[in-house]
Amino acid sequence: DIQVACWSIGADADVPDDLRIVIADRYDLADPSVYAMRLAACDVLAMPFDPDGDMLATGTAFDAIGLGMPVLRSDWGFLVEVLGDAGIPMGHTASAIAASLDALDIDTVAAAGRAAVMRRDELTWDTIAARTLTLFEEVLAGC
Repeated sequence: DIQVACWSIGADADVPDDLRIVIADRYDLADPSVYAMRLAACDVLAMPFDPDGDMLATGTAFDAIGLGMPVLRSDWGFLVEVLGDAGIPMGHTASAIAASLDALDIDTVAAAGRAAVMRRDELTWDTIAARTLTLFEEVLAGC
């Protein structure tokens, strides 16, 4: 059974009349405790951003990785790169998302969850700090 909960959707978005879809809020910034509760309630986070990347980035992808949470993701390059195998491709159109939801299975979700934990380990502060320091040293040495 799948239920889609929309927690941030544009005021002009057209949502199908489907009992499996609930709208918590039209686009609005959520209080941090509400945001945390919503993430805790998710089995899989969906991020259907336009692949042209109308946003600079989203911290929500990193929140999902930090929680070891699988993500249904669009083909936006930022999400593809950041999520790696923690992201389950779904496209961004209504028909592509519906097809992805229909094809979703427990094994795919479990594999993406394991990949999210591995990705979290790859992006720990200690690992990134060491790589960043090396990059800075290489740049400064080339000056």
